[in-house]
Amino acid sequence: MPPPHWWGFATSADKKRLEAFLRRGVRLNLYSALDPSVSQRVQDTDDELFSAVTANSHHVLHHMLPDRTSRPYTQLRAELADMTVH
Repeated sequence: MPPPHWWGFATSADKKRLEAFLRRGVRLNLYSALDPSVSQRVQDTDDELFSAVTANSHHVLHHMLPDRTSRPYTQLRAELADMTVH
């Protein structure tokens, strides 16, 4: 999964500084080399936010989500089967 769109607002210099910060943490035994990278942590945080928004209808961002469609699985499966790749 690609990083979230807002991650694009960080400059490459910002991203390099963050990665360097983690590397220093690894050298000082403050952060494990097996722990996630900065971009993976950003992705994980974005996924958590999206889950929180979708799970809570009173979340301040929930109104921005598109309406859910409720189609039976069999109908959706039939529609997907009719699609052709061009």
